[in-house]
Amino acid sequence: MKRRKGHQVEYQGKKYDSLSELSKDLELPYSPLVHKYYRTKDVDKAVKIAQRAKEAETYVVWGRKYKSVSMIANEYGIKRSTIFKKMEQGNTLEEALAEILKKEVIFFKEKNFSD
Repeated sequence: MKRRKGHQVEYQGKKYDSLSELSKDLELPYSPLVHKYYRTKDVDKAVKIAQRAKEAETYVVWGRKYKSVSMIANEYGIKRSTIFKKMEQGNTLEEALAEILKKEVIFFKEKNFSD
């Protein structure tokens, strides 16, 4: 079986034989790079998206590492959309969680425990 040659691209003046070679050279995750490139045919945009994906691979909240905001939301029993809304308002992830958890009303044996 004949092996396909990768899609040749150029980024910052350097030519790459494939997107795989580009992702390895820049140490970026391959999947977001390829996905964005094939949707836009813009190498710069694809690299920016892949860089953001690389930065977001690990979240650290109060000393614990998580792989996604969904995992954090599950851990604390809140909706991930609530976390994102707080972060869109300019809060860091930890600030958003602290604010959400502070406002959270706790019910135990039909009693309301709030601040």
